[in-house]
Amino acid sequence: MIAVVYNSGSDVSAQVAGGHVDVGITSIGSAMPLIQAGKLRMLGIASPERLAGELKDYPTLREQGLDFVTANSYTVLVPNGLTLEQIAFWTRALDKVLADPDFKIELERNFWVPQPIRYPDSVKWLQDDYDENRAILKEIGLAQ
Repeated sequence: MIAVVYNSGSDVSAQVAGGHVDVGITSIGSAMPLIQAGKLRMLGIASPERLAGELKDYPTLREQGLDFVTANSYTVLVPNGLTLEQIAFWTRALDKVLADPDFKIELERNFWVPQPIRYPDSVKWLQDDYDENRAILKEIGLAQ
């Protein structure tokens, strides 16, 4: 297998639609315009259960016998050494973004399902995600 890494999900979608690569893995929002235009076919969604709305008819990978779930995570990073008050400030700021009507439009447009993980739980989540992915890459021979 030859794995090609692109700079964006839109690049992945365009390369698959153009026949330059056989299979692509990307966020749904990046691929959906080409799926709707009949240029791509979605084989499955890597979520724990089926998504609602426009995506309700697309099966999960688990439904198809692949025990695989992943998240397209967006992480907000801050420098080490912030005080609890500074962390609280940034948490409140992010809460305002999550409640903003324009942001909610972006969520819908990109088929994003927000599941915020707050500090300090985010530290454990990131480490667990890293450890799981590293183990899988080792198992399939793509990491040592």
